[in-house]
Amino acid sequence: EGEGEGGNAAEARGVKRGRPDHLVLRERDMLVAPLFQEDGVTPMTKGQQRRWRADKLWELMRAKRSEKRRTKRLERNERIRDARTRREQGEDVVIPAKRVRVFRRMSDSEASQQRVCIDCNFRDLMSTMNNKKLLKQLKNCYSANRRSEHPMQLYISSVRGGMLNDLTTNAPEHASWDMHVEARDYDEVFPKEDIVYLTPDSPNEITELDDAKVYIVGGFIDHNSFKGITYDRAREKGINHARLPFDRYVNLKARKVMTVNHMIEILVTYRETGSWKDALLKVIPPRKEKFLKPMAGGEAGGGSSAVAADTSGGVDGGSGDDTAQTSSNTGEDVQAREDSGASSEVM
Repeated sequence: EGEGEGGNAAEARGVKRGRPDHLVLRERDMLVAPLFQEDGVTPMTKGQQRRWRADKLWELMRAKRSEKRRTKRLERNERIRDARTRREQGEDVVIPAKRVRVFRRMSDSEASQQRVCIDCNFRDLMSTMNNKKLLKQLKNCYSANRRSEHPMQLYISSVRGGMLNDLTTNAPEHASWDMHVEARDYDEVFPKEDIVYLTPDSPNEITELDDAKVYIVGGFIDHNSFKGITYDRAREKGINHARLPFDRYVNLKARKVMTVNHMIEILVTYRETGSWKDALLKVIPPRKEKFLKPMAGGEAGGGSSAVAADTSGGVDGGSGDDTAQTSSNTGEDVQAREDSGASSEVM
């Protein structure tokens, strides 16, 4: 009896928090994780077995989520038809308006010529779960750009092998995305002198976007397992690098960890408003407790007089530290940097 009451309580908590219902949980509990990894020799740890079951549960929930969306759509259409019928019969009824989304293409005349590329050459360093999270964030990046009044020229690079298989399997709609999908690495697609890799570890602070440049965002989720990997790779290739002006406009009590889609949304918003302050405050999640940083000039978050580092000069494998120039307002050395691309290597 005690177990039954506990089970019911657990199910109630699951429903309250929007978790899978008891039928799906029961199917998950019936899943038996393999004892060995794919090579048939290396034993699976308990953590790997939990991740395996979580992946399977996600697969089980996919059809359920799709059916729920379909049911919701049909119910809404039925309410609209009923309202129209009652309106024709003379009743004073407000017809629910359908949500109209305006999408713009990169080829439109209003589109921006700013190039931004997501570097997806980190798949082998990420777990299966993190690779799935990256795919979801790529979808959000595409959506944010399509809904922008002035969509940027968005690229994703290194889409080959396992990455291409992941997209084909879990996001087959990517074939129709209004996005440039490249199998080559970003430094093979764009001239080296046009590239600026956005990484939080760079000493160079960016102040504005240059249409002549292409900005690279690291598509990497690792929860700080690989510290400074995008910065190190940019230096190894002699690529120009820079960081966004977080320290000039906002103070964050939490870590400055940005997901890939947040990074793209910040760039999109900046292209629309021309203000880093507005872009950062709009996109940074409330959980990070952001607030404007008071500036010496008296206006919080202002200050067009700040001098950024020169990101257009040569950066040969790490000499960029010597060329960085920052104002007295932003001269502090920020040591705590996030180091995973999708959630910490971009900032």
